[in-house]
Amino acid sequence: MSDFAVIAAIDPQAAEDPEYIATYVIRAGGHEIYRVPLRRGPGMIRLNRFGSLVPRCPDFEIQQTDWVGLRKIAVRTAARGLSIGEIRGPKLYFEKPNQIVGFHDAASPMKRTLRWALRGYPNRFVFVRAVDRMTIGWIEAPPDAMGPWPVRMVKALRRKSSDEAQCVWLGQLDCPDLDFRLFAALAVVLHSDQAGRRRLTAGAVG
Repeated sequence: MSDFAVIAAIDPQAAEDPEYIATYVIRAGGHEIYRVPLRRGPGMIRLNRFGSLVPRCPDFEIQQTDWVGLRKIAVRTAARGLSIGEIRGPKLYFEKPNQIVGFHDAASPMKRTLRWALRGYPNRFVFVRAVDRMTIGWIEAPPDAMGPWPVRMVKALRRKSSDEAQCVWLGQLDCPDLDFRLFAALAVVLHSDQAGRRRLTAGAVG
């Protein structure tokens, strides 16, 4: 079992770029291992590089490859462009055969429907291996961000951009045979989805 965290902060120098969302740092095993200043356009993920912060973890890149139907985001090595896997709708497809992991919002169907209607955001996702339906991990908002989701939604809308780093996801995985980079990419994409929706909402209100 391995634990990891995703930290986000706003870089004031990059914040002038209208496509910049935040700078994310992936922390695992007590070390910061990846950093990515994430950029995305309306409804799409740009080409983004997760830069390594430790020698044993090579750089990798993500980029949205399809805008019709299910969103598809390719995850590739940065050096040679070799495929690591793909985020395709609510599933992770790893490069090796028969390695598929689904992820889902852990709330009840009624809460999910109400949250979507009110533009709320999930605070927990569960990873389930497709081959045997076994739960192999999760990501969730940190304890200080918990509480009733409508309250969290209002706080998020009122929160001003800040360069102060904050933990946005805590995660746990039990799958040593699966490439961690695909999970790290997904965690960043899911949080950026929330940030992107907040930005659109704030723009509409303003």
